[in-house]
Amino acid sequence: MFEPVVSNGMGVLPVSDNNVEEFRRKLKAYRKTAGRLPIQTSLGPVYEPYPKPRRSLFARIPWGSLVLILMLGLCLKAFVVLRIGEDQIRQRLAAYQEPDLGEKIGLLVMTPDLVTRALSFYARPVINGQQE
Repeated sequence: MFEPVVSNGMGVLPVSDNNVEEFRRKLKAYRKTAGRLPIQTSLGPVYEPYPKPRRSLFARIPWGSLVLILMLGLCLKAFVVLRIGEDQIRQRLAAYQEPDLGEKIGLLVMTPDLVTRALSFYARPVINGQQE
């Protein structure tokens, strides 16, 4: 008869039949419960529900909403550039002498950039009612 063995990394150890049968019984119960291990209580075994996978902090951020807010801000900025004009905005931004922190942030945000210029260029025919 074949005698089951277990390797401990340094050699091979024989395993008694009781241990093998108990292992097979536990393995069968484990497979039967789809991988959930029972918790023994006074009323019998209770199977815990599967734990919810933990989401990382990066995955919890509502990226869609943040991108939508960014796009709306860029569209508003493009509309301001379209109505006032890029030169006029640059003159108004240059008029600030020694701005404090809040004004510096506002100047940085309102400075026309490439995306704003492109949006105002493509929105100009639509806003002015001209067709190309």
